[in-house]
Amino acid sequence: MSLLRKVNRQDNGRINVHEKYGFKYNPFPNKTSISLFDPNPKNNGSIYVPDVRKSEINQFNRILIPSKTNHEPKQIAFLMDYATRKGRGIGKTSFLNYQRKKIQADFGDEISEGTEVIMAVLVSPSPDTNYKRFYSITKLIIESMIDQNLFENAYYRLKVFTDLIDSTIVAKAESEGIEKLSNAEWLKQEHLAIGITDYDDHSVGIRIKQNLIRKGVNNDLANTIAYFGFNSLFVRKYFFDKVNEIFWKQEGNELLFNDLAILFQEAGITKFIILFDELEKIVPNQNAAERRNFCDILRYYFMDGNCENSRSSFYHILFVIHPYLQELLIPHWEASGLQRFAALGGDLSENYTVLFESFNDNNSIPLAQAYLNDAQINNQVINSLSPFTEDALKEALKKTLGVPGKYLTLLHTAIEKGIELNWETIDIEQIKLVETPKIDNTSDDNDETPLTELKTDF
Repeated sequence: MSLLRKVNRQDNGRINVHEKYGFKYNPFPNKTSISLFDPNPKNNGSIYVPDVRKSEINQFNRILIPSKTNHEPKQIAFLMDYATRKGRGIGKTSFLNYQRKKIQADFGDEISEGTEVIMAVLVSPSPDTNYKRFYSITKLIIESMIDQNLFENAYYRLKVFTDLIDSTIVAKAESEGIEKLSNAEWLKQEHLAIGITDYDDHSVGIRIKQNLIRKGVNNDLANTIAYFGFNSLFVRKYFFDKVNEIFWKQEGNELLFNDLAILFQEAGITKFIILFDELEKIVPNQNAAERRNFCDILRYYFMDGNCENSRSSFYHILFVIHPYLQELLIPHWEASGLQRFAALGGDLSENYTVLFESFNDNNSIPLAQAYLNDAQINNQVINSLSPFTEDALKEALKKTLGVPGKYLTLLHTAIEKGIELNWETIDIEQIKLVETPKIDNTSDDNDETPLTELKTDF
């Protein structure tokens, strides 16, 4: 065998076994968790049917999103599964990713009824990182902002709002590609074409930097955004990666809740939604003192501290939690006084909590259909359940106890088994032969620990 052997990924002679059912590939994910950066839609949460979560979407909007009729959204809110009591695999991460993408698509124009300019970031803790101190959580949020290109969005808005770029050229960039606004030579030539000979892109950067510093933004951050904000890799390289641990400990929280709140508001952003997934990777690993510190700092920076965020109510945060996390947090939540601002338990908690409903036939069948549609070789074939029968899908949901993650993975296995055993149709009897998938416990959405059992002691 040659050491230098290569294969052609585009044409490696493999047979598409899924063509038997008319698919480009198996329509369903082979694991119960989603991977946001996977390019395949079936794995990254891109295939989403909003209608199956109408109630949750309405709750989300009512609790978190300002609009013409909702003038006081909650600054701290929660998302929890009380209905199925499964906790994991119920689609919370997919739901958050859908909300993030919907907000970012038009900066919250539709969802706020045109009353706000909103950004959103999805934050997911890493299982191998220590988040016992609050500044490490702050660092994670900022890193998520970088990875999801929010500083690029802010850079272009800051650049346009200097009013140093002619409005006709801004409009042209919006139609041809907003990234043109980071091209100094293109901007110079476009201004020359309309008779403006003194355009200087460097002066625009100076204006951005001066405006930010004058408002109180960290000098190094202001400089990085002014000159390198058009590229997230540069923001990471010239600012985030250069900041040492001492800075994070001493000034990290101020950076997020003061400097960045100012920066984004200078970019014309009126609200910022932090969608914080998998809080269970943080709280159970903290001791009692660390949990109390978590609650105290949360209150300070969101409610009554001396920082821009508490003054302007700029950030709104949604925590994904489980009932057992409530038990861990409530003593410290109440001791810090947060219960008065965001009811974690008790009669008022439903005013602050998006409650996930049970999954049933009415929403599980449209969800399966969306995955099947996406994988069709013939794009004209839509809304067909083939090779499944409707009864088969109902049986699959019943067998997986109404947990969407397990349900979709079981359907993946059914497709593979159907190919192996040459099933023409997958009906109830075939579904009964398919092994129920195990929950992948590497993800918050995927853990079979009963929610009535505590994972850690007080």
